[in-house]
Amino acid sequence: MFWLLSYYSLYRKLLAYLHATATSYKTLPAIILEPEYLMKTTFLILFSFFTPIVWGQKTDDTVSKFKQRNLFSFIPSKVDKVNGLALGVWAENLKSPKDSLKINGVNLEINPVILFVYLGGGFYIPEINNFQNYIEKRSRKINQTDIDGLNISIPGFVNKTSKIRGVNISPLTFCAGEIHGLSISVLTNCSYVMHGVSICGIYNSSNQVKGIQIGLFNRATKLRGLQIGLWNKNEKRSLPFFNWQFKR
Repeated sequence: MFWLLSYYSLYRKLLAYLHATATSYKTLPAIILEPEYLMKTTFLILFSFFTPIVWGQKTDDTVSKFKQRNLFSFIPSKVDKVNGLALGVWAENLKSPKDSLKINGVNLEINPVILFVYLGGGFYIPEINNFQNYIEKRSRKINQTDIDGLNISIPGFVNKTSKIRGVNISPLTFCAGEIHGLSISVLTNCSYVMHGVSICGIYNSSNQVKGIQIGLFNRATKLRGLQIGLWNKNEKRSLPFFNWQFKR
């Protein structure tokens, strides 16, 4: 009986996430191939095998008690706030699709799903052009992950509604809603908002930039700062090696 309740609850959670994600994509294949969807789905399936009773309990709770962990917490988990070290696969609050997570300190995640995406599909460049859609999602304050401090994601970080204030280090790829501070990755650095310094081996892309982009290719929809790389593009001009824009 517990197993039946577990899989029914898992089925409901997957449908709820699919419905929430589909609003920003046009086709089902695009949703299935997104690393964010793959991460959530993979974890839900594996977690259901090891803790079936957990999925069968309190699935319809609309009000949950605020949970805070000091010094250390595994992620993802049913925790709202972590003061200290968050360690796990990826940072997310699993209470419900509406609950968010705040980390003050260090987020250390080792996420093999990102590596599988690269091995199976090659170079991954996330879509970050719909800035208005991002603003609307942030205003609803639903399922957000915010990190103040140090974020280390191996091999990469993908959460397009997250906000990071501090330092991000991602060996392969980085994609967030906002980064305020320093972001370093080898392949791609993508965000809706970047205030600070973004250093990337191949492709830097942001909607709003206040600071410096350093990479092989740099793109900014609205730039207030500098771009250094082989090819640099902003709202005013496209230039090799060096580009700038300080006025509206």
